[in-house]
Formats: sequence, C-alpha cells, structure tokens
Amino acid sequence: MEIKQFLKEPMGYLGDAWNWVDLLSFIFNFFFLIFINLNVGSGRIIVPISFTRIVGATSCFLMWIKVFYWMRLFKSTAYFINLIIQTFVDSNSFALMLLIIVCAFANLFFIIQLNIEDKEDYHYVIDYTGEPVTSAWIAMFVLAQGDFHFGGYGSGPDVLIAWVFFILGSYLMLLVFMNVLIAIMGDTFGRVSQL
Repeated sequence: MEIKQFLKEPMGYLGDAWNWVDLLSFIFNFFFLIFINLNVGSGRIIVPISFTRIVGATSCFLMWIKVFYWMRLFKSTAYFINLIIQTFVDSNSFALMLLIIVCAFANLFFIIQLNIEDKEDYHYVIDYTGEPVTSAWIAMFVLAQGDFHFGGYGSGPDVLIAWVFFILGSYLMLLVFMNVLIAIMGDTFGRVSQL
C-alpha cells in the first residue's frame, strides 16, 4: 500500500511527515535486525554493539512516535495529537527566531571566552563538549531554558560585559521569547478548540 501511494504521487507522499516516520522506522528496524543477525550469526562482533544499540534505540523511538500517529484514531486523544501537531506548525517561525538569538549570544560568549587564558580556572561558558563553539551554543540554549551557570562571570577580563549580556540574554531568551511561545500556544489552543 505504501509503495502504491509513493508510485502514484511521490512528492505528495514525501510531503507528509508521517510517511517519513514510517519510512525511517522501517529503515532503522531493517538495519537493526541485520546488525543483530550479523553479530549473532557470525559469532563475532562485526557491527559494534554500541552502534547497534543506537540504531535500536532510534528504531524504538520512531515506533513510539508512530503510536502518537495511531492515537488520532480515538476521539479522546485525537484532539491532543492535533493540538501538538498544530503547535509545531505554528511555532516554526518562532523556532527560527529563537535559534538566531541563541546563536547571537553563543557567538558573543564564544568570542569573549577567548580572552581567558587556558591556564586559568574560570570561564564564562561551561565546557560541555570539549569544543568551544558547541559549548557556547549549548550554554546559551540551556540559558534560554532557565538553567543558569554564571559562576565564572565574577572573574576574568570581561566581567562587566559578561554580566550585561548574561542579564540581557536571560531577559530576551527566557522572559520575552518563552512568553511569546506561550502566547503562540494559547492562540493555537483557541483555534484547535473551535474545530
């Protein structure tokens, strides 16, 4: 049935996100079974166990997402699924704007972090990954979620600028942007409730 739908209208088929979930679920399950059979059938590890587990975990996650899809069949849960889907659709532009503001603050903190000598034990941005750019980005993303790590702002050559931009970032990302998201969700809730 899926193959017939794809052959009849390929672009329409690939335009539906649920079809992508089905396709990716099939692919990950297929490879997971192949990896398991390769390792068990040969009696030695051909595909690393850790990689096989990642494929298996992704496969399970996609199958749980399919459970969400099937919950649309029931009237009591269909409303919530439609609300969640519409919230994702309505918040696309918001997500882009949040990404831009997170990148702006991450870039700033990455640059002023370079003023700190390697031998010094304080920092403006916590080293999450061992790589300064991604660590700065993650630090600003968690700041947008309300997770504050400001212990290093009291030291270093750029204390004033670090505090000013920390406060500005907290205000913009946490207060302004998250309240905009709540307003978007409230508007979406009102529209879906009227259907």
